[in-house]
Amino acid sequence: MDWQRLDRKATEDLINKAGSASVLFSPQTSEARRASLSFLDNFALYRLTNYAALPIISLDYLVNENSTDNNSVFYLDGSKNSILQAIRNDNFSITEENIVSYVSFFFKNAPDPEGDIYIIEDLDDLVFFDLLESGQQDKLRNNFTAPEIKRLDDGRFEVKACMVYQGSLVTGLTSVLGDGNVNVSSISMMIHSTPAYHKVDN
Repeated sequence: MDWQRLDRKATEDLINKAGSASVLFSPQTSEARRASLSFLDNFALYRLTNYAALPIISLDYLVNENSTDNNSVFYLDGSKNSILQAIRNDNFSITEENIVSYVSFFFKNAPDPEGDIYIIEDLDDLVFFDLLESGQQDKLRNNFTAPEIKRLDDGRFEVKACMVYQGSLVTGLTSVLGDGNVNVSSISMMIHSTPAYHKVDN
């Protein structure tokens, strides 16, 4: 994620938009950052961080930069509801170039309670690779394939890829529906019980 730090005035504006959570932040002790989202036209991702709090507090929001109505700010609370609400209030556009980014964004901000889910684009991104046993490493190298993206006749996209799925390395089929929901199916185990370490894009 390519974050841009905001100035004091923009930070204060974001705090004012944050609603009830604004009591956790002040322009003097907090930092705001912004990241663009290629799959939404008007919403961007914003993060507020209070460095004076112990422990440090960070909250993420989807903010419609071209609107000031009641549907312009959605707090990412760990459920998929905020993501889907933002999509309903914007132009949602999935392409071959951004579908993997969207799937990563979706499962990072609406995590599965059973464990991490994310698509592996490159084995170099799998930071727990060196923690695997040599036989597991060989099996993964021999069976790894880059994500295959397919556009369906109804306009939806599917990604056939190697994935981390609830603590296991699998191959699976990930579909993004028109409303923004993400489904994973056709799961086939590659390696069971992988170490609980992976690269997180903060």
